[in-house]
Amino acid sequence: MNKKILVIGDLFLDIYSNYESYRNSPEVNAPVLINKKTKYFIGGAGNVAANLSSFNEQTVLVSFFHNNKIGKIIDTTLKKKKFKPFF
Repeated sequence: MNKKILVIGDLFLDIYSNYESYRNSPEVNAPVLINKKTKYFIGGAGNVAANLSSFNEQTVLVSFFHNNKIGKIIDTTLKKKKFKPFF
């Protein structure tokens, strides 16, 4: 039997950044940080759908996101997970 799982919900963009401190600021006692690497992951319902599809389940994700900078990152990340958008 060919079943599909429908996931409906909010999409989040989880952002993980690695910073390195290379010196203390002379003006205040605080480190000056440099962003070494940033990784993006889909959170919320997108994470649930990605986890289900990793078990070779046919998964359909239904959600909305804006057509802005964050939305474009979400779209790119979803395409890497083999989710095809439909409009």
